[in-house]
Amino acid sequence: MSARRPNRREVAAAETRREILRAARRLFAEHGYASTSVQQVAEESGVAVQTIYSSVGSKAALVLALNDLIDEEADIGKLAAEISEGPDPPRLIAQAVHPPSPKPLLPSPTECADTSTALEGWPSG
Repeated sequence: MSARRPNRREVAAAETRREILRAARRLFAEHGYASTSVQQVAEESGVAVQTIYSSVGSKAALVLALNDLIDEEADIGKLAAEISEGPDPPRLIAQAVHPPSPKPLLPSPTECADTSTALEGWPSG
């Protein structure tokens, strides 16, 4: 048995919900949660305030929906499965939380005898 295809109304409703979440994300990032109103999210997404309440819910529900969207975008389900099925889940989690530091652009002073060695390869001028 195959999955039912969504009808046009369901597709449009899902797109409206995505646009509301994109607008909320932009506004929360720019102005902060406390300084952003549902009215502003409605204006930014081009819908009525009631559409936000009908399709997503309250302002707090917007945050929860954004959290779910971010998890989906990051493919958290796949990552969780990889961690739990991996040979050493605690090590993988530690690696994700504390990734290795990137290599510095220049060697440290203790690695160089003088500054000319440290600046070797850099354009002069």
